[in-house]
Amino acid sequence: MNVIFRYITSGFWKNFASLLLILFLVLTSNELAHWLSDVASGELAIDYVFKILLYSTPELLGTLLPIASFLGVIFSVGRLWADSEMIVLWASGYTWVKLVRDLLISAIIVSLIVGFISIWLLPRANLLREQTISQGEANSVMNITVPGRFQAIDGGKLVFYVEDKDDEFLKDIFIAQMPEGSNDEQWRVIVAKKAKINYSFEKNGLLLTLLDGSRYVGTPGNTDYTEIYFSEYRQLYQPEDATIVQHNRVKLSGDLLKSDSIGENMEFEMRLAKPISVIVLLFIALALSKLDPRKGRFVKLFPAIIIYVAYFNLITVSSRSVASGKWPVWLGPWWVHMVFLLAGLIWLAKESGMLYSLSRRRS
Repeated sequence: MNVIFRYITSGFWKNFASLLLILFLVLTSNELAHWLSDVASGELAIDYVFKILLYSTPELLGTLLPIASFLGVIFSVGRLWADSEMIVLWASGYTWVKLVRDLLISAIIVSLIVGFISIWLLPRANLLREQTISQGEANSVMNITVPGRFQAIDGGKLVFYVEDKDDEFLKDIFIAQMPEGSNDEQWRVIVAKKAKINYSFEKNGLLLTLLDGSRYVGTPGNTDYTEIYFSEYRQLYQPEDATIVQHNRVKLSGDLLKSDSIGENMEFEMRLAKPISVIVLLFIALALSKLDPRKGRFVKLFPAIIIYVAYFNLITVSSRSVASGKWPVWLGPWWVHMVFLLAGLIWLAKESGMLYSLSRRRS
């Protein structure tokens, strides 16, 4: 391992780590602000905020590692061009091929890390994140419950009263639920000594568990009603506007790969796109990093961001179009990788002078 290799790669890793840290802090701050606003509005219990941020970390890293690698190459190699150090390296026998080789090793390491996060860690973290958010929302219902006061939810269709509560249970509960349909005139009334609210991830709703109580079903004004005593009674409350969790995001990659569903196959290819992008973007970054020493080091930053956004937007559009049936299955996101890889290689060959040398040989 020679001195030039260590010098080139250390410059890359320093820029990579700095960019990753800055971007991670910015996005984490935005995430924190978002969840704290939910806490302020009573939609989420504050105890769950930092757990949610922890489980969001793999998704943030999977998104940030490719762009940190991309910009890390541009900034580290661009500095060598701006300070005329690259000219000295060329004079000492260093070549474009060696530069690509040295940085490709670093890019492969980043790609393997991204692959581990996107393919293995991310679905597991997403599942824990969704469960934590749901449980936090359920606990927020307990937090905003005011003892000694009648409260209504679901547009007034369900009225409840709680005498007292602690950190775990609601105590001495009264629940009255309106008839569910126009032909249904029967009210449902429940009284119980204790109750606990959890979130049912499978059924996407709040699961109310009542202990030691009675359930009454009947029509107001009539003495003919049904009374049932119970030691434990569970009732699912599912709001009309409940959104179904995107289960593809929490499915294991192996299950997605084996699935016959096009949508699930596209989800797997989206996960695979991130580690592949690290290698593809390396060649574009090397071509972009060559600059005139008289110009600023950040002159290529704007076109780099445009290229990065265009690359991932095309991957997303392609995957969604295939999943929705608008595009044929064979026209998945792979054409995007091939186009950008080919463009990067041609651009790099042009900047390195290889393209010019080939054209002269042919002539």
